Amino acid sequence: MSDIAEFLITHYYSKYKGERKDIVPTLEQIEQGIANHPDKFVIVADEKIRGVALFLTLSDETYKTLETFDITQVDVLKILLTEFGSNVHFVLLCADGVKTIVRGIKEVKRRVNPKTISWWNPDLSILHKYEIKGV
Repeated sequence: MSDIAEFLITHYYSKYKGERKDIVPTLEQIEQGIANHPDKFVIVADEKIRGVALFLTLSDETYKTLETFDITQVDVLKILLTEFGSNVHFVLLCADGVKTIVRGIKEVKRRVNPKTISWWNPDLSILHKYEIKGV
């Protein structure tokens, strides 16, 4: 098991508090995602891993209709992971605090230079969408 998958299993999935237990991926799915799309992961670490996030880079068209996609389905995520647009949507985030999240967002902004950043809250009831100023 990779350090990234181990971090996610230990720190995120074992402590997931949402009502949707069906959206927690298996270890094999995490490992396959890392192998297939290493460029879509951001890892914040010093002497140990502090945070990990998986993000999508969506086209404007897909981003506008994001609410219509069931991101809990592996087949849907596989398709969305292949897009390379200028809108970042986080589908997985695990961090030890706000400072780590900010470091991760800064790294994604440096790598992708997105127009927007978004994420669902853990139970998928609220979609948070933010435009990046100066883009």
